[in-house]
Amino acid sequence: MKEEFLHFVWKHRLLGPGLRTREGEPVEVLSAGTHNYDAGPDFIGARLRVGDTLWAGNVEIHLRGSDWARHGHDSDPAYDGVVLHVVGQDDRPALTSQGRPLATCELRHDPALWENYERLRHNDGWVACQQQLPQVPAFRARMWLDKVMVEKSQKKAEEIFRLLDDTRNDWQESFYIFLARSFGFGTNSMPFEALAKSLPQRILAKHKDQPMQLEALLFGQSGLLETANPLDEYGESLRREHKFLAHKYGLRPIDGSWWKFSKLRPSGFPTLRIALFATLTHRSNSLFSKAMEAKNPEELWPLFDVEASEYWQSHHHFGKKSKKQSKRLGISSFYRIVANAIVPFLFVYGKSRDKADRIETAFDFLDKLPAESNSIVRAWESAGYKAGSLGESLALVELKKSYCEPQRCLDCAIGSYLIRNQNSKNR
Repeated sequence: MKEEFLHFVWKHRLLGPGLRTREGEPVEVLSAGTHNYDAGPDFIGARLRVGDTLWAGNVEIHLRGSDWARHGHDSDPAYDGVVLHVVGQDDRPALTSQGRPLATCELRHDPALWENYERLRHNDGWVACQQQLPQVPAFRARMWLDKVMVEKSQKKAEEIFRLLDDTRNDWQESFYIFLARSFGFGTNSMPFEALAKSLPQRILAKHKDQPMQLEALLFGQSGLLETANPLDEYGESLRREHKFLAHKYGLRPIDGSWWKFSKLRPSGFPTLRIALFATLTHRSNSLFSKAMEAKNPEELWPLFDVEASEYWQSHHHFGKKSKKQSKRLGISSFYRIVANAIVPFLFVYGKSRDKADRIETAFDFLDKLPAESNSIVRAWESAGYKAGSLGESLALVELKKSYCEPQRCLDCAIGSYLIRNQNSKNR
């Protein structure tokens, strides 16, 4: 038995009949309380009737009664507000730090719940629920994906708020850094963010009308001019220009070895992404304001429909010629930037400025754009769930990473439904 499973049974009030304390008093659960995932008691603010007494307080859950003392709760005043100790096996009474005996009861539940959970945990499918997924009502799955998408947005929001703290609440600088990170498309997000932090937007803005100087600043700060071998005439000209500008502004480049090229298609090489970011900077005007005021993604596409400079039409690396062809940002890349940079910023901007319409617009963007096509989304489709929008595909990726991979079936609404509703004919 796992303690997390006991939490699940208590949280959803899947309690068997005849719940009693070790002294024989009946226990009625009026409210299970709020599940606490931080330090302290497991459930906060529960409401219980023990015997004839109505209690309001906290609940602590353990596999065994002896775990109370083993975890040091008997000497921790933070646990003095516990009104009921719920255990899988009552092998020892519990005392508060003040020596007060604590009401303790063994948790009873339908054994089939544990059997269903164990079956789910040991499933050999791509995700634990792969075989049973068709049994989950579509509306339940969709509601859960909406919640997962909100969770993902809140995680992104926390990152943006930290960035705002770092930039002293400079929205445009924070957006510039976050946008740059999105150009890394996961693999190179970290070096792209470091590049943007090493090169303040105000410096780029001074040179936005000079494409060559923009590339000199961005490639110079990226450290790639130092790692390129050989470096051709164009690269040398960028290096000379960067040396002058870096001295002028007191800039220090990042480590060029941070960038990753392996397992990427040439169109995804960081050299081309930086070149496209330089063009975006050259062409953009009030990009942050336009992004925050946009009512639909189509308004923004013309701003991001950019092409790399002439040199990069025939190069993927410095000093190595390739077949000449147009190198553009592409609509699928634009969708990813919308999802990873613009939507999170719209969400945070709306929350910070109390603009509910901006929050609604952020989620509307995700509903209007087509679903991503990646290995995780395709695997979900094979398992029986096809994403119908960008928002759903992002939620499916988040579900896989945050719930399926760490086996958090008990915290997942899909897993919870299957544990509670499996019966013998489904086994």
